[in-house]
Amino acid sequence: MIGSFRRLTFQLTPLLDLLLIVIFAQFMEVRETVEREEQESSAQIDRLSGELENKGNELTAFETKLVEAQQALKAAEQNSASQRERLEAKDVQQRTEIIELTESLKLARQQRDLVGELLTELFRIPDEVVDQVLSQQFEDPAGQPDQRIEELKESFRNLADQRADEMIMHLLTYEELQKRSDIWQLYLTEDGRVQLSAGNETRQFRFSTAEEFEEVLFDLYKNLPQPKGLVIILFSFGDAQRVLRRAVQEGLPKVTDRMRADSNGRTRFEYANLGFRPESIPSDEP
Repeated sequence: MIGSFRRLTFQLTPLLDLLLIVIFAQFMEVRETVEREEQESSAQIDRLSGELENKGNELTAFETKLVEAQQALKAAEQNSASQRERLEAKDVQQRTEIIELTESLKLARQQRDLVGELLTELFRIPDEVVDQVLSQQFEDPAGQPDQRIEELKESFRNLADQRADEMIMHLLTYEELQKRSDIWQLYLTEDGRVQLSAGNETRQFRFSTAEEFEEVLFDLYKNLPQPKGLVIILFSFGDAQRVLRRAVQEGLPKVTDRMRADSNGRTRFEYANLGFRPESIPSDEP
């Protein structure tokens, strides 16, 4: 009996050692597992903490941008309100200006029509006055056909019969002609002086023959400012001597030819004889 107990005791000892080894091995395995899980948990916590910090930073940046956007929106709304007010004020101003311009245009048209009507009335010259002027202009009836006189009379009648707008068109046409050409007024006074009005320049001289008239007028032309591409010389005379009128009428074509040639084609010179015009300019010597 005692021997059996000893054998049993000796048999349990290795089993106990083996059990202790197994338990220790499991303990170590559990410990390693716990340590590994702790490390992984710590690493995950660190990672999550970093992500949380990044999210926090992003949230802060987003909040900053949101505040800036709100401020920008508010400023834009204020700017839009200011622009709307300015546009409304500008619109009111433009409407006021349009109304004022419309009224000014209406007044200008009324004045234009009134001027046209007055001019039309002014050209209603009695026939006896027209006959008197034409008879004074054409001193030599034999040299002027009756048809020419009748044509001039008809022109006066047409002017008198024209409407106001047609008269204004005549004036506008004359204004455009003045813009593109120079109109020189050449007037022979009753005391034998020639007065030349060329733009802002006025010259006076005396002569006795057609040749002298030609030379003096050409010299005056040389001292005048450069004319435009077309110069129209309008000759008229007062109650001057017939010999002087004849001298001017003979010398005028020659001097215009000389001026045309002297300009080398830059300026075209033309002339017209308007005939008698009552003297209304000073006759004092220059």
